[in-house]
Amino acid sequence: YFLEEDYKLIPLIVTTIIMIIMGFINPYKIEAIKYFFNSYGIAAINNNIIEMMPINIQKYLIIYIYIFLVLLSYYFNKKNKINLRYLLLTLGTLYLLLEHYKGIIFFSITSILAFSYNLKDYFQSEKKEVVNIKYIKPIIISLIVILFCIFTINIKIDNEKNRPLYKLGIYLNKNSSKDIKLYTNYNNGNYFEYLGYKVYIDSRAEVFLKVNNKKENILKEYFDLEKGRINCQKFLDKYKFDYLIIDSNDLLYVTIRDTNYELVYEYYDNKDMINYQIYKRR
Repeated sequence: YFLEEDYKLIPLIVTTIIMIIMGFINPYKIEAIKYFFNSYGIAAINNNIIEMMPINIQKYLIIYIYIFLVLLSYYFNKKNKINLRYLLLTLGTLYLLLEHYKGIIFFSITSILAFSYNLKDYFQSEKKEVVNIKYIKPIIISLIVILFCIFTINIKIDNEKNRPLYKLGIYLNKNSSKDIKLYTNYNNGNYFEYLGYKVYIDSRAEVFLKVNNKKENILKEYFDLEKGRINCQKFLDKYKFDYLIIDSNDLLYVTIRDTNYELVYEYYDNKDMINYQIYKRR
């Protein structure tokens, strides 16, 4: 029932051995290998990071319809021969998709192979016709130009000076030094690290697990703070931040009122309807 294909086993084994050996040739030795296993399947990540959450069938029904169409293509395979490579690749990436939201892109790309193989006989003509390529080139170029215009005509040039975080960064640069203790949330930390500040957390979730940083589970602490499981004032007393950068999506936006921090800068983003604030320790 499966398509018979000839494979040379020795080159595959040699390539696999070389890949394993090269995997250990890095500055971190075995730690680089262990990093993946230490960072995957962590509840704090899977339950809080959007891209690591499972697909919700009610919210993403179109994705499940696409999965059904991919699997249905095997039923309409005219030759009744299944390419085992494409089947295993499809099932493997399907598992990734059902496990985590970010698996959508992997399944979407690899499922094209299954589609093209299973349905190719419906689009092949028994009579081969020769097409003059000189007519094809201008058509392809015209389509590329049209698509480019469609995708760019309504795109506004992204000016960094119009971004809220840029304005907050300008304030910090004028009123503080780079060696301050700065609190930012999970989403905003990257930008302020780019500016040269050392922040409490950024969006590299696995880095802030104790098993990887060998110090403390900052990621769990952050989500506990956001969900009100730990006291705000005790948290601030622990780290004694010089400045806090928060926005209206943070729980700190509400609980910060009763602490020893004062509001020194505020900016409202009309586009995303988010209010950004900078607090300074009294």
